Amino acid sequence: MKKETAKYQIANLIRYIGDAFFYPFYALFLSSIGKTESEIGIVLMILPLISLFSNPIWSLFAKNVNYNKKLVIIFTIVEAIAIVSLLAFTNLITIIIITIIIGAVNFPFYTLFESFTTVYTIESGESYSKIRLFGSLGYAIGVVVCGALIKLTGKYVASFFTIFGLYMIVVVLLLMIKPLKTSHIEEENKTNLKQLLANKNYVYFLVFYIIAVAALFSGDSFLGVYFKSRGIDESQFGMISLGVYSLEVVFLLILSKYGEKMKATHILALISFLSAVRFLIYGLNAPFWLLVIGSFLRGFIMAAMLYIVVRHLSTYVRKENITLGMIIFTSLENTFRMVLILSGGFLIEKYNYNVFYVSLGIIVLLSGLFIDASQKKREVINLELEKQEEV
Repeated sequence: MKKETAKYQIANLIRYIGDAFFYPFYALFLSSIGKTESEIGIVLMILPLISLFSNPIWSLFAKNVNYNKKLVIIFTIVEAIAIVSLLAFTNLITIIIITIIIGAVNFPFYTLFESFTTVYTIESGESYSKIRLFGSLGYAIGVVVCGALIKLTGKYVASFFTIFGLYMIVVVLLLMIKPLKTSHIEEENKTNLKQLLANKNYVYFLVFYIIAVAALFSGDSFLGVYFKSRGIDESQFGMISLGVYSLEVVFLLILSKYGEKMKATHILALISFLSAVRFLIYGLNAPFWLLVIGSFLRGFIMAAMLYIVVRHLSTYVRKENITLGMIIFTSLENTFRMVLILSGGFLIEKYNYNVFYVSLGIIVLLSGLFIDASQKKREVINLELEKQEEV
């Protein structure tokens, strides 16, 4: 079992190294080829927009859990080719088309692979956090190496082709992963959308997730360009990001070992509060040292979110509904993220980064309104599920 778990860990490590070579620097890449903040906002908005359609569509083909693995292999190959092709174009329309292709395969990759991994952890008894922390470690490694590489070469050619090679290694690792025992969903245990949406605990947590995660990633989308406007180059940005993702790994380790001793409401409250503090630091023109501290807060915020999502789903959602639950999570979060990124691009261009980040700080505080309602006692939820089954 340890050997099989290692395949998941290494696949996460390498996949996230590849991601770190692209997504944190995509806005900087667009800026380097002459795109304005509003144009960057339009391009970045496409990624969550496309997921609204791609996630539900691909979920129709994911009724067999083991079939998910075949889909994510195809997604990885398509995404690698699309990213490299960006180097050949500067026209906004062409870049938008390529970004649509990337969005069509990126978000479903994570939705399906993470649900596949979650089912594996349930079957094997392994900790999800101990697998996912390798992804955070990979991101930490990738972002600092890529930042140094871009500063050294002054171009994105080397980094984009590195992504292609890394993704191909991931494809090989995915092929090596064994099929899960839970292959076909039995008729009596098939996905039940009505049951899922009737679970008030799930719905309230869903609203919290949408606000908190959409704000987190919307702020991240412009972070590289914002830091550059403050005199922080790609290499320095990479070093700061190394600290952020290293802390994420540390906090994931801590939460995987001691997280069960913490109340879920306390973890959610910290996510909401620290996210607001982070954005306010960015929005108030804080000095460099405070920007670094604010950035480091993301390490805990993301680790806590990754931990609490899996803890929530495994506690309150039936195994056959986990993939559907994650698809709803990501689809609705991406909808709100799309709105924040698009409006953020125009807001920054018309006003400045201060207004954008202060606005995000206020928005993310609203997630705190749904914390208590999302954490009913487990016994109450189980009773509700039993009643739904009787109906």
